[in-house]
Amino acid sequence: SEIIVTSKPKHAVEFWLVFRAKHSSRLTHLISTEPRLREEGREPEIALAIRKEPEPLGESEGLLYAYLPTGESSKIPGHINANFFPQSDRKALIFSSRGHEGKWNQALLDAAAELLASKLETLIDEIGFVSTWKLIYSAFEVRRDQRYFVFWRHIATAVEKGAELAVNT
Repeated sequence: SEIIVTSKPKHAVEFWLVFRAKHSSRLTHLISTEPRLREEGREPEIALAIRKEPEPLGESEGLLYAYLPTGESSKIPGHINANFFPQSDRKALIFSSRGHEGKWNQALLDAAAELLASKLETLIDEIGFVSTWKLIYSAFEVRRDQRYFVFWRHIATAVEKGAELAVNT
């Protein structure tokens, strides 16, 4: 879907692409194996927002949202919103925990990466070849970070399965 945002007082207009996913096999499995997630009624919904106009976000401008923005970068030029477990100050998410919170947050990040990889061809059509490749390069740049490696893994898998990442002439 596409969202138009107008901000005041400058009346700046931005156009955003919003992709949504409700389930992933990893999230569904985690809910079935972690009783606390079932008790808390955690929903495996992810939204990925990529700014289309005036221009896509820069490499480090994207944020992770737990319905409200955290101060934590998404490491890609887009925002990710999900039912994450934030730290008590809401400035970051819980990833270091070996408990259900850290596993859940990592699984949500994995699902967001899978969603992004499934939309690569759409992104070329919507934001252009150069901006899409900048997004792919941002995933490549953070591939050594264990938490964010999932973006590169899912993009590489999409390409191996035949995602078309070239401009049709």
